[in-house]
Parts: sequence; structure tokens; C-alpha cells
Amino acid sequence: MGKQVWAESCAGCHGLDGRGGERGPNIATNPEIAGLSDEEIARIVREGSPNMAMPALGRTLDSAKIAAVVRHLRTLEGDPVASPLPGDPKAGEALYFGKAECSSCHMVGGNGGFIGEDLTDFALTRAADQIREAIVHPAKEPDPRAKTAIVLTRDGRKYLGIIRNEDNFSVQLETTDGAFHLFDRTEIDRVDYQKQSLMPIDYGMKLSPGELNDVVSFLVATSRARQSQKHGDHKVWEDEDE
Repeated sequence: MGKQVWAESCAGCHGLDGRGGERGPNIATNPEIAGLSDEEIARIVREGSPNMAMPALGRTLDSAKIAAVVRHLRTLEGDPVASPLPGDPKAGEALYFGKAECSSCHMVGGNGGFIGEDLTDFALTRAADQIREAIVHPAKEPDPRAKTAIVLTRDGRKYLGIIRNEDNFSVQLETTDGAFHLFDRTEIDRVDYQKQSLMPIDYGMKLSPGELNDVVSFLVATSRARQSQKHGDHKVWEDEDE
């Protein structure tokens, strides 16, 4: 029933897979949505979102259908939290900030670099094998916000990084060292956009299978701790309200 209700009432905006469409955002792999309780999601379905971008469906869907569609959303999200860790999170943390050098680009739990995607919630909606695949084959799941490019200036300088902002007059580039550079279009010879991301593609050789499992376990454990903290905070607020 949840799948049917989703197709009839939700897919038109959020897509059949929940990953968004022209009229609605991705809610299947959004960590903020995954961190909500079933009751909170059901309330949004029933009453709509505060900004009314999401309409209230409580008049057309009864409580059984709303509960069913929430369960279907959970299947679209996957259930990585319930799966066992494939390795040692502590060893993975040491690798993340050490040999693997993940922290040079990616932040996790408030520590690390800025040029890559924040991985604190990365594992919240991904199973262990999906995370491992993203590490070993990064081109298959690129960060849509990361627009890699080489900027060549008229005086012969060359900069590699991610374009953070650009318009008809200027280009802002963040280079791999985390520095921001603002170029006027008049000083740029050309901008070469790169199909390949800045994420190294040799982790399958740089790390052993066991080490990859440890890094994956660290990311999963971090996301689980984050989710538990959120739910714990909600409980504290409820207790204080009572």
C-alpha cells in the first residue's frame, strides 16, 4: 500500500525513487530527513511543511496510508543503521586522519578539510558496500556541488580546484590547499572544466580490503552517533516540555 500511495501522491514531486524531481527535493538520501522520526515525517505528510512547499495530505490520506507511505520512504532510504560494521571504527579513524588522508579534503564531525563534501552524515543513508564503492570508484557518485576546473590566467598562472561561484564577470575558485581565489574574467585566458573529480581514484590499491572496511566502519559509526545524538536531544526537549 505504501508503494501505491507513494506513486499516486508523492512521486509526482519527489520521484519514484524519492531522489527528487522538478517539483520537489531529494528526500531519500537527505540526512536531515533520515534523522527525523517516523512520527515527525508522518506529521509533515499529514500537515504539510511549515513553508507550505509540501502540501498537507491529511485530508486525502488516512492514518493507515500515511503510516504505509512513511514505511515505504524508509525502504527508499535503505537501512544502513541496522547492518553490522564490516571493520574497526577506531582503526578507520586513524586511517581517515592519517594514511588515507581523507581529512585533507573532507570534514567529519567538525574536523578536516573544506574542499570536499562533509562526510559526517554521509553514511546515514548508505549501506557499507555503497560507501566502499564511493571511495574506490568516486566518479560513479560525484558531489554535484563540486565543479572541478583548471583556471589559466593570461600571465601564465595555473590553478586547479573547485569553482564555488562564477558569473559573467568573475570566477571564484577554491584550490586543493583550501585557499580561495577570485579572478576577474579579463585576467583569465581560459577555464578548463574537468570531468574527473579531485577525489583520488587509487584507494583500491592504496588501502587493503581490511583498511577500506575500517574507514567505512568509521564513517558509519560517526553517522550512527550523530543520529543517536539527534534523537537523544529530541527526547531531552520533550522531557523539558513535560
